[in-house]
Amino acid sequence: MIPSILTSYTDRLSYEPGDPVRLFASNPSSADASVELVRIDAALDSPGKEGQTTPVDWDGPRGFRIDGQDGTFGSFMTADFIGRSTSYDALTLGALVRLSSAARPGFQAIVSVGDDEDHLTLGLLDGAVTVMRATAAGETRASASTPLHPHHWYLVAGTAGTGAGLGVHAIGLDALIPDESAEQDADVEPLTLRSAVVAGTFPATTERAGEVVRGTAASTFTGKIGWPFVAHGVVGDETLRRMASSERPLDQLGGGRLVGAWNVAQPGRGALENVTAIGGVGAGLLANLPTPGVTGHAWNGEIHHFWEAPTQYAAIHFHDTDVVDAGWAQSIEGTLPRDLPSGVYGLKVSVGDETDTVPFCVCPPRTSPANKVVVVLPTFTYLAYANEALFEGMDGEVTGGAPVHPNESDLAHVGNRTFGLSQYDKHSDGDGVVFSSASRPIVNMRHDYSMWLSESGRGFSAEMYLIEWLTSIDVPFDVITDHELHAWGSGFLSSYEVVMTGAHPEYYSGAMLDSLEQYRDEGGRIMYLGGNGFYWVTGVVSDQPLVVEIRRGHGAINAWTSEPGETGLVSTREHGGLWRHRGRAPQKLVGIGMTAQGWGGSQPYHRSEASRSPEVAWIFEGVDEEPLGAYGRVMGGAAGDELDRADATLGTPPDAVLLASSRDHSNYYQRVPEEVAFILDGQHGGQVDPEVRSDIVYFRTPSGGEVFAAGSIAYSGALLENGGHNGIARMTENVLRRFAGLPRPDGDTDDQHPSIEGEQ
Repeated sequence: MIPSILTSYTDRLSYEPGDPVRLFASNPSSADASVELVRIDAALDSPGKEGQTTPVDWDGPRGFRIDGQDGTFGSFMTADFIGRSTSYDALTLGALVRLSSAARPGFQAIVSVGDDEDHLTLGLLDGAVTVMRATAAGETRASASTPLHPHHWYLVAGTAGTGAGLGVHAIGLDALIPDESAEQDADVEPLTLRSAVVAGTFPATTERAGEVVRGTAASTFTGKIGWPFVAHGVVGDETLRRMASSERPLDQLGGGRLVGAWNVAQPGRGALENVTAIGGVGAGLLANLPTPGVTGHAWNGEIHHFWEAPTQYAAIHFHDTDVVDAGWAQSIEGTLPRDLPSGVYGLKVSVGDETDTVPFCVCPPRTSPANKVVVVLPTFTYLAYANEALFEGMDGEVTGGAPVHPNESDLAHVGNRTFGLSQYDKHSDGDGVVFSSASRPIVNMRHDYSMWLSESGRGFSAEMYLIEWLTSIDVPFDVITDHELHAWGSGFLSSYEVVMTGAHPEYYSGAMLDSLEQYRDEGGRIMYLGGNGFYWVTGVVSDQPLVVEIRRGHGAINAWTSEPGETGLVSTREHGGLWRHRGRAPQKLVGIGMTAQGWGGSQPYHRSEASRSPEVAWIFEGVDEEPLGAYGRVMGGAAGDELDRADATLGTPPDAVLLASSRDHSNYYQRVPEEVAFILDGQHGGQVDPEVRSDIVYFRTPSGGEVFAAGSIAYSGALLENGGHNGIARMTENVLRRFAGLPRPDGDTDDQHPSIEGEQ
């Protein structure tokens, strides 16, 4: 599925100076392309500099030949038989299966054995159990007459034998579900078992891509598969029924009939690549990252995580829309200059009048940070939203009072599996997407991307408001991403006076929370300039390529909810969902946390009485506007999109100073569901609910740390108003320079301000 637009990706989202950078690019037609390394300087809607970039010298190629590139998608498993030369005149293929959607047209393979030219396959044809024998001379098959019912477990089996023909069985594990069987007379030749494919059929190829496996297979399957097996001979109906009623169905085969099987109940990191083999077959190799850690046919509802009772989780959910690595051919490779300053850069690919600038972060060398300030780009959040298609079927009049306007790149990825899905999307069977990979084109991770809902920067493009503003006030800064925060930790952060977040640091690993908390408690200073931060429990599946995992759980603003019993992350063996429900509400870290969301315009802030205290007067020096932030590039104000508020019951420190709050949000803004006990008409919109607001807070820690938290995704969109000469920008700059020990905006030194210790 070649993309209909010029698009590209790099092998990583962040590099250090001197690192090689690999580019993968695709264009609908063959053409000559030029490429240059650029520094990304400006936001998409900055007057006179819209999306401005500056070329940077490097030793990479200046051009290349570009063609259309298809992707690798659809998860499956492969394995080789030990010896690979035994011939069988009769075989039974089987598995436990569960579909999550109604029958779909076409063929989906469940278990296939043999090789490209000669194989036996058990699968579904238009939803009905089918066994198919394929040779160079053609194919024969037997099919049941009725499709499987979705949301029910079945033991399915296909038999083939010389003199016995072909047969299929579908035994429902629910007493209310009727069984199905069918037979077909056929001349069945003996089959040599060389390889096996589960959730797909031949031809199937795999290759390692960093820490993951990608590949392609024919007729991939969408649904859960448990205990796939290959048995010698034609297994009878009575034995199959015993298998269907057993927690460990393979124990019922007996008589040495098992040729090979795979125990998909193995939990943990290895379950993301290798599946333990049973019998005369090699370990299964999982391609394109299907979803393990899901309930199997024996799940009894008393266990909630796969590591507590692995046998009850003896299943893997395969999807024809799974993507772990697009698998494109490399277009170019170049090396970043060793003296390249930390910042936001990109490779700008041009074909005629069309351009695509794929962004990345250049971090400071890990051993020698250069500046006092570091900005953390929330790349885990970018991956969560990567290529989301929430605009499909959305009524903009309901969400924000106006139609939504997806752009060309938004529309280009819809229905094209090469792009993969976001963690806000559902797979083709309605199952929620739990994994997201950076190794694919991500159209909404561009500096000039205008988000269809707010018609402004969001995600990465919203970060450019902050980056452009920092550059304009001549405050030197380094840039890292979530990945460095996760991997390098608080020891790296300790080199900085100030850590600044992006506009939407929603997805956080436990290691990231630990790092920020330790940094703060050891005297570090945090500026949280966003909303909906530190919200979802996030695991890292792979560093190369970067792949993250979530499990939505059952109590939050959700595009989908986890299936019962499926809230455990396989990457970390921890309970997923909200950090709040794990006792780590954002208020404990930065004083504020998610309270509401909406898109019916943004509002300004109104200062509190506490903000006029002499102890915090330095925050407002030079700020003479009231209200604050009645302007901004994100829906016209500084408080909008997703909002955070202070709440002592959730962990806001008792000495935190509430500096300002927004109010008068429209009823398009609604409280988060985890805070609403009863749904009552007219009680929860911004016009009637006082908790629908954004708070700005400031507090100190006993060790000398400080936190300034703004509580709105729209906040950074106000920094550049009037050329950066406005109250939001001045307040933010006051805090930044004070935290960093830099001269104040008026040129005075911070020596005129007492130290924290002195104030105490």
